[in-house]
Amino acid sequence: MSTMEEQWLTVDQLLALAAARGFHPPEITARKIERWRKEHVLPRPRRISLGRGQGMRSEYPPETAKILLAICRLRRRFQHDLDAIRFGLWYEGYRLPIDEVKRSMEQLLTPFSRLLPLDATDPLAAAEQLASRAQSKPLRSSSGQRLKQLRNSDEVDTMLTAIFQLALGDVPGFTAHAEEELGERSLAELFVDVLGLNRAQTDRIGEVKPWLPQDNGQLARQLEDMAAGQFLSLPALLQTLKEASAEQLTQARIDLTRLRGFKRAAKAYGRGIWAECLRLRSVP
Repeated sequence: MSTMEEQWLTVDQLLALAAARGFHPPEITARKIERWRKEHVLPRPRRISLGRGQGMRSEYPPETAKILLAICRLRRRFQHDLDAIRFGLWYEGYRLPIDEVKRSMEQLLTPFSRLLPLDATDPLAAAEQLASRAQSKPLRSSSGQRLKQLRNSDEVDTMLTAIFQLALGDVPGFTAHAEEELGERSLAELFVDVLGLNRAQTDRIGEVKPWLPQDNGQLARQLEDMAAGQFLSLPALLQTLKEASAEQLTQARIDLTRLRGFKRAAKAYGRGIWAECLRLRSVP
């Protein structure tokens, strides 16, 4: 007899499977399953005739069960943000229409592109203005709390300015400040500390060396090279997303899953500083 993983599944079977994993109405219903199918995050079902005059029944492919559980898990994290759920599914390796994934990526980046003056003729001046505004708002994220622990307001201002420079595609002076200390730490050291990347200077993956050096001069040069390569540039990210093929995006996803250090940086950058940036929208 075939197992559940090999069977085509009815809506009732999918709901029962979800309930067995702790997902119950109203967070999952037959209507939501149909909606997710229409939004192309669940596979298309086949229609089975129940006999003359008995109507039809929808049956979903066997892999639907695993995808459905992933959707339920992601919804608890992102609630009603279907774009974030679609991106999360794609990032975890589920096969989705790539055009839909790209649209979701663009939607997720829209709040940031509206906030930042992406066409600024003087990125440094724009970054300094954004940094000044950011300091007037409460710092609630984990990275924001680390900003509050810096020694003085000059360090906070310097760090925020560097973050906004990176987002705008500019290159902060990591090497220029490698020896010139701000208080007791260089700009590169502040950057690593605030974003919680200290472990990236010590952790190893097998024989692979840590992806960030401990030497301050080397660290400054590597961070500046990354900035020059538009590592965290929102304009560059938007343009790359627009031009990327399905194969390029798939390769990027594979690379990201291999680079734990980059994932840690992206997590710190995205959830930390960006969380503070979004609150700037309410500042007159």
